[in-house]
Amino acid sequence: LLEGANREFRGEKVGAWLNLKRALFYPLIARPLRARLGLAACRIAVTGGAPLGPEVFTFFRALGLDIRQVYGQSETAAATTAHTTGDAPPETVGPPLPHTEVRISEEGEIQVKGPQVFQGYFRQEKATEESFTEDGFFRTGDAGFFDERGHLVILGRVKEVGALLDGTRFAPQFLENRLKYSPYIREAVVLGHGRPFVTALIELDPENVQNWARKRGISFTTYLSLTERPEVKALIAEEIRMVNQTLPEKLKIQRFAILPKELHPDDEEITRTRKVRRQVVEARYGPVIQALYGEGGRVEVVLPIRYLEGEGRLEATLEVQEV
Repeated sequence: LLEGANREFRGEKVGAWLNLKRALFYPLIARPLRARLGLAACRIAVTGGAPLGPEVFTFFRALGLDIRQVYGQSETAAATTAHTTGDAPPETVGPPLPHTEVRISEEGEIQVKGPQVFQGYFRQEKATEESFTEDGFFRTGDAGFFDERGHLVILGRVKEVGALLDGTRFAPQFLENRLKYSPYIREAVVLGHGRPFVTALIELDPENVQNWARKRGISFTTYLSLTERPEVKALIAEEIRMVNQTLPEKLKIQRFAILPKELHPDDEEITRTRKVRRQVVEARYGPVIQALYGEGGRVEVVLPIRYLEGEGRLEATLEVQEV
């Protein structure tokens, strides 16, 4: 069920055999689970607030639930855009609602005009004035863009969005989340602020990539040896290409390198809740980042590692890959 939902999200062919298995397992697994969750009679589920992670979206789709995302603020009566029937890709929040105008300003801000937009803040004339443009559009404070389908894609808050060297708006977290839609990528550190193009440092999902390699008879011994396999590099390149298909030209990831070790809290590379410590990672992989924006090739790195018995070092060679 999960594999079928994943393939649908990724635009891949599901296949007759997998569809048959989904039809067999739905009444045995999905239907009882939906009932346990109180969703047996639910036809459409709508989510707002922060975007759902890919695992959550995939889980509910695998249960056969028509789950959709909406976007809006309290100032817009909670809804500005929404997914429609049969057109609910998890990376977007849908097209604008009827009679609603949504535009992207030169600064990349999403601005809204429509009958659901409020008139102003109670007894706060200055705040009200600052919240609207001269031609009456509400300033959401969010950054985004429209994809080729006319769906709105949220990048994040305008104040948190950086820019490429040419001024193109750039939101690392947005691209990192898109990369982590792949079952083979557990973590990503996307680079590009103040630089000419976008690149990424990739942490493999060990379990999924190991299973992928075993099924294809690809030999490996450790996580490091897995990252060095040309087949794995080609796999990640293809995963990034699939993400690039949904991105504007200037935001497409041009180069990447696979990290030789998993990011770990004990090495101060991520927090205990798996939030990347960007400054630490960029400092430790400084030579690799220079190669990503330089001549590419292979780069030697020496990384500190903490064990229960003490501290050690990992010496590895990373290779810059072209997407």
